[in-house]
Amino acid sequence: MEEEEDDAQPFSDDGVSPLFGMFQVDLDNFLDIKFAIMYHMRLQPSEIEKLPYYEFEWHVKKLAEILKKKKDAEDKETNAARNNGNSSDVRKAMQNVSKQSSGWKPPSFKMPGR
Repeated sequence: MEEEEDDAQPFSDDGVSPLFGMFQVDLDNFLDIKFAIMYHMRLQPSEIEKLPYYEFEWHVKKLAEILKKKKDAEDKETNAARNNGNSSDVRKAMQNVSKQSSGWKPPSFKMPGR
């Protein structure tokens, strides 16, 4: 009797299981994320290595939320500054300072006994 071949093979042509490919993580991405957690949350590398994966993933999600909120707040402040015309106020203040300083003369000091 000849055995029928299944279409679903447990290993690909290069000898790697397709299931294994589902659990691979890009090393550069992982190290970038690990560095970001160390930098922003001030954790030591040994503390990060001890974290269970689900806690590590939770920290990554929280860090992403914090950084997104911070970026949104900075963008909002930048847009508000642009809309309020603060740049023209700065120019006016600089012109006033230059007008006031144009008539300024340093004081003359006379030394006693000369």
